[in-house]
Amino acid sequence: MTSSGLIKNIYRVALNGLASVTGVEFAKKFDARIRFGRKLDLRAPATLADLVNWLELNTDQTLAAQCSDKYVVREYVTSKRLEGILIPLCGGSWTDVRQIDLESLPRSLVLKAAHGCEMNYLCRDKTDIKHSDLERKAKRWLKTECVSPVDVFVGVSRFLLTVSESIWRLNWMGRVDGR
Repeated sequence: MTSSGLIKNIYRVALNGLASVTGVEFAKKFDARIRFGRKLDLRAPATLADLVNWLELNTDQTLAAQCSDKYVVREYVTSKRLEGILIPLCGGSWTDVRQIDLESLPRSLVLKAAHGCEMNYLCRDKTDIKHSDLERKAKRWLKTECVSPVDVFVGVSRFLLTVSESIWRLNWMGRVDGR
């Protein structure tokens, strides 16, 4: 883990601890002061950060929790008859890295954790995979708690997913190129 990753993890744990002691609203205000150098205005939200924080504190976050899970959100998208916008899965979901059969996966793939960000293993050619590196990262991802003091991430599943090699052909608009 890099020193910046370690600092982020320490800050995340401290922020979650602060939220459990003083409440989520205070922790959010503290976080904004530290990261953005300003106070959150939750009485009359004027910026996007103010509005997002107000929404997280004052609205039902059930759908947000469902949509923050990279695996469960697929059910929601399908229920809205929008499955055509989903990037196809080529494996998973797994709760243990030892369950992954790399031989059954396509040559190029992306392994992701379903419950957070910055948990991606990009692989253009699976013959180049350093198995010990992949196993170490995936185990760490599965142990990682939510990244926010907001209850929206409580109950989000911890799975590993793989998406198909078509991810490499995505252009900046998120559409698959015809190449």
